[in-house]
Amino acid sequence: MDIAGAAAALVDGGCPGAVVAVRTETLDAAAVGTADIASSEPMTVEHRFRIGSTTKTYVATLALLLAGEGALDLDERGVVPADPRITLRHLLSHRSGLADYMDGEGIAAARLADPLRRAHPRRDVAEAMAMPRVFEPGEGVAYSNTNYQAAGAVIEDVAGEPLHELVRSRLLEPLGLARTTFALEGRTEDGLCSGYAFTDGWYPVPDDLHEVTAHLDGAHGDGAIVSDAADVTAFFAALLGGRILPPAALEEMTSGPESERGSTVGLGIVGAPRPNGGRWWGHGGDMPGHTLMVRASRDGSVVVTALVNAQGTAVAELLSRVADELCEPIL
Repeated sequence: MDIAGAAAALVDGGCPGAVVAVRTETLDAAAVGTADIASSEPMTVEHRFRIGSTTKTYVATLALLLAGEGALDLDERGVVPADPRITLRHLLSHRSGLADYMDGEGIAAARLADPLRRAHPRRDVAEAMAMPRVFEPGEGVAYSNTNYQAAGAVIEDVAGEPLHELVRSRLLEPLGLARTTFALEGRTEDGLCSGYAFTDGWYPVPDDLHEVTAHLDGAHGDGAIVSDAADVTAFFAALLGGRILPPAALEEMTSGPESERGSTVGLGIVGAPRPNGGRWWGHGGDMPGHTLMVRASRDGSVVVTALVNAQGTAVAELLSRVADELCEPIL
């Protein structure tokens, strides 16, 4: 399967539009389908998407940068006031045992009812603390958006700056990623393609395919970044290629326990088994209206990014299947 074929397969599978990019020595990208159904605007490789939980990789990278400078300690306890046992490392590697605030009763319906609900990380953490623990800190691995709402708040407290400003000044500007921003304060993101949610996703929409572009979803450290295929691909190439973190920090980031599926759960990054052996590295993400998959070689010499302007369980499964078929001959 070639790049254009992968993008076409995603649209043929029901997504309005898709962008697929592959970076080796150069960047090749293809766009297929529609960026906005109402206007029939065609999708282009320049369109921007919500990258959802892929934001977590950026936040973890920032934390490791600050740790390397001595500004914070990944193993200091008490970073979550309600539980003095939890460390920042627990949060970044999903080993805190905190429940996912997104699983809270009525949270998804509340977000649908209030599309402009603002991000309040400390509120989200407090809501999760009232929910049953998944396990005691450090005694398991369970993905939870709460971890990165808490981590973002910790980083802000230590650095004395808003998280989005830190990501901009420490990561985006040095790498020249001018088309990557945090979607905060209701700002309309230039170049953002329209997003559509299916009823089979975690976001309960009233129709089979519902336009949800204006829904901010209240994300912060767990999923607030908006970007395009070229910028996302360039970030992962720089990260895994050793151009952001020193070797010891990158090794620390890509080490960790294994999940039940055999994936290495690092600090904001996942090393997942490949069907033909080895691992690919990256992170997926979905937000109301958009879904993303990044898969890369450990040295960053090959990065594959696939984005669609649709969200739902079947969308994520389709994206994974297409990405597998595209990635295996390359990685």
